[in-house]
Amino acid sequence: MTYAVRASSYCYRLGEYTVTYISRRLCLKGAVGGAVTIAGQSAAASCFDFLWTDEGPFFPSDAQILDISDLTRRHPDGPIANGNIIHVGGKIFGPECKPLSGVSVVVWQADNNGQYKTARSNNDSQLDPNFLYFGRVKTSAEGVYKFTTIMPQPYVYEGLHRARHIHFELIHPDFGRITSEMYFAGRKDDARREIDEVWQSRNTRLRQNLISNVLSRKDRVSDGVAFPVDNMPAYRFDLRICPAR
Repeated sequence: MTYAVRASSYCYRLGEYTVTYISRRLCLKGAVGGAVTIAGQSAAASCFDFLWTDEGPFFPSDAQILDISDLTRRHPDGPIANGNIIHVGGKIFGPECKPLSGVSVVVWQADNNGQYKTARSNNDSQLDPNFLYFGRVKTSAEGVYKFTTIMPQPYVYEGLHRARHIHFELIHPDFGRITSEMYFAGRKDDARREIDEVWQSRNTRLRQNLISNVLSRKDRVSDGVAFPVDNMPAYRFDLRICPAR
């Protein structure tokens, strides 16, 4: 079976390897052995150079990152961070479009006040003492990762307006380190991205693949990724690592 898929796949080159953002439908068909085509190419040959995200000015040091998936509180019985709690998760796929286990997935983000925790900023008095700011998990045997965090807020940094987003870094012994960002769907976020110069610098057609929509209740358990069935919004964000051409 083949699918004609609108340009839903593209790569970020980072050194020797690239990362492809790929639609859930496309990657799942490839993972179960179906033949997938994109603009006449097979999924295995669908990677192409486009652009990459750098780490940005707020990238945490390794010493700051904890192996933890819940960023909303510092201790299991401690107070919860300010903001609206959300779930974020998905699958990491390998070169053959099969789920990739053992990938370290690191996230970092702004808090409910649009503040990052970084050694380069003197903003300790503005930080949320209950928010962790950074988290790290490893993908399961099925390539699944999941975090619970808060909805980041927009901010202005050195005159640049930034829409709400979460930073991602993927680390794998065979593919090195790859960084990216996830944005949020919605009318207000659409408007914020109109004045976000970083967002506006990206390819107009392909940058839409960085946006994640909130899942409906029926989609919270799907394709091997199960989010808690609670009242917190859940967002799915799949990535695929593939060799550079």
